[in-house]
Amino acid sequence: MRLFPFTTDSNVKFVVSAFALLSGGLLLLIIGFLLKESFPAIESIGLLRFFSDPSWNPEIRAADGEFGLLTMIVASVLISGAALTLALPLAIFSALFLEFYAEGLVAFCFARLLEILSGIPSVLLGLWGMVVLAPMLARFQAPGFSLLCAALVLAIMIAPTIAILVTSAVSRAHQSVRVEGESLALSREVQIYHLVLPMSRPGIGIASILGLTRAVGETMVVVMLCGNIAQFPSSIFDPVRPLTASIALEMSYAFGDHRSSLYASGLLLLLCVISLLGLAQIFHSKFKLESST
Repeated sequence: MRLFPFTTDSNVKFVVSAFALLSGGLLLLIIGFLLKESFPAIESIGLLRFFSDPSWNPEIRAADGEFGLLTMIVASVLISGAALTLALPLAIFSALFLEFYAEGLVAFCFARLLEILSGIPSVLLGLWGMVVLAPMLARFQAPGFSLLCAALVLAIMIAPTIAILVTSAVSRAHQSVRVEGESLALSREVQIYHLVLPMSRPGIGIASILGLTRAVGETMVVVMLCGNIAQFPSSIFDPVRPLTASIALEMSYAFGDHRSSLYASGLLLLLCVISLLGLAQIFHSKFKLESST
């Protein structure tokens, strides 16, 4: 019995194309659903009020509440940006260690460790942050549940995924310059900083964007650790509330324009992620064009 019953190229092409279209169709359905549910808020509240209202105090009717998303947009940007800033150096050095310094059993165990870390459920990382990290930060400045707390745990969550992607880019670059580096008797450090890392920049850039998309869309960690106060932070120790946390906390009891505005927040998040993925694709296409020329 054949494991793959399709014996001709046309049959394989049909099946692959059908599943590809199904995947694209699901994305379009999600976008259409968000647009449909967001439209009442966009119509009654208006896009401008999402950015001009001074705070987030939603009500069932648009005229009775305030629907400012700016504090939560800023919180999402700050938490995701801080997490990427913390995770990227860790990921790059992990990739360099795995490619240039780890050997044998050490390399095998470290690679498996990265894979295990990348698969840890976010709720477990959030629980660790609640029990261990937040009380530690509270010793320096209360309440502990803050922008910094969420960013630190989020960095731990995305760093392994970025490291795996960066390792692939570093390995390809190393293989392409290994012969030249050895023939010129270049030291390992010179190869890393002057050959491998410059050639790996496109892969590192794409890995960073993909890690950022995961950070932007993460919900559980930020709900558990950010403090959930919709405000502009004056320091990294202040509680904040990103868009994902607001949707998760309020959707169960929201009605009317309040509920529709939460869908509008989800649509904004989706558009942000699509934009980041488009940027990664442009970055990748530009790199391929430069490599071919």
